[in-house]
Amino acid sequence: MLEKDLYPAVEDFLKHRKNCLAEYVGTELSLKSGKKLMRADVFGVSNEAEKAIYLCEGKNTQP
Repeated sequence: MLEKDLYPAVEDFLKHRKNCLAEYVGTELSLKSGKKLMRADVFGVSNEAEKAIYLCEGKNTQP
């Protein structure tokens, strides 16, 4: 199983368990601040009064 095969399950988790807005759930988000660069494989923005941004990076443990 490839890492990307897990993305749909993570997206579903963010939408249904973490109450993220469907239009703000996706893959391959890159954020840069100065010289720092962060890449999230899957991301989501919550639909709660206190907004939360979820950034998920997957790791493939299979050789």
